Amino acid sequence: MSLHFSTGSIDHEGVEIHGALTELDNAVIALIWLVGERLASRYGKLVLVSSNLPIGFQAGRPLLGLIDELAGERDE
Repeated sequence: MSLHFSTGSIDHEGVEIHGALTELDNAVIALIWLVGERLASRYGKLVLVSSNLPIGFQAGRPLLGLIDELAGERDE
């Protein structure tokens, strides 16, 4: 079995947000990434970020802060 993803990007207030979606027999995988760049540059690796946030949820800065905190714990 191979996975076939639908992909796309949108511009939101000057920031490019990327997404990919695939459907399995019993699940849907949706990947949304933006903060990946921040982590990718920090670790020098490809990063995918998966989220399950409600529609209309707007907490970009707090999410970036959480990611920085989590990444900082891994660096210690």
